[in-house]
Amino acid sequence: MFQPIVCPNCGAAISNMDVRLMEVAQCAYCKASFRVPRSFTPEPDLGDLLLGADFNAIADIPGWQRLSLERTRTLYGPPPALLAEMPASDLVHYALQSSGLFDDFDASVSIRFMDGALNYIRGGLVLRYNPKQGGYVFFVSPQRTYMIGFYHYVDDKIAWGGELISWTEHTALQQGFDVVNRLRVVLYGEQCRVYFNGVLATALRLDKFSLGQVRLGLESTVHSKIAIAFSDLQLREVPPEMRRR
Repeated sequence: MFQPIVCPNCGAAISNMDVRLMEVAQCAYCKASFRVPRSFTPEPDLGDLLLGADFNAIADIPGWQRLSLERTRTLYGPPPALLAEMPASDLVHYALQSSGLFDDFDASVSIRFMDGALNYIRGGLVLRYNPKQGGYVFFVSPQRTYMIGFYHYVDDKIAWGGELISWTEHTALQQGFDVVNRLRVVLYGEQCRVYFNGVLATALRLDKFSLGQVRLGLESTVHSKIAIAFSDLQLREVPPEMRRR
């Protein structure tokens, strides 16, 4: 059902219009021009691509290092994906890490859970990760829940630091196996915004880490194996509207 667009300048309802997504519209009353959003919960526009990942590559992916080579392989798609299959364990496994270190960026990846016990598996992005400091964890699960936490360096080793947002259900996530969820995290200084399938899920301040690797991580427990297909991994410039804040 078409919902009327309201002029941001004078508040007049602009109806009887057939506008395309992101088209510039003009109010018939005050003549102000404005952009029509993609949705009523619009996410920021994408910035320039800094680093993508070609998952068609058999071994070397420029700008990235494949980890756990014996347990990762290419799914040729479309789209091409990196399939990571890990045994039951109480450890976090990594499928890929960036060769470089990054501070401010817009990171996104598509996640498809392929195997494992529904109640015991999760995965996603580990950002600003440094083996001598720690990093942030942004994980989703096939139960349509998500968690934000961090690792830190304690007693000469990396240890779990705790949850910043405990496991929480979100209606924008799709539940179950063999469905795709798009995870997007925008980091700029201490600002952080998290989107699921184009919908803003949370915004918070993160002040522990400022620089590090980008990693693809997955975790189960001793009760379940896990398999996740990661696709369309992108690192982009932070959107201009976030940099202006």
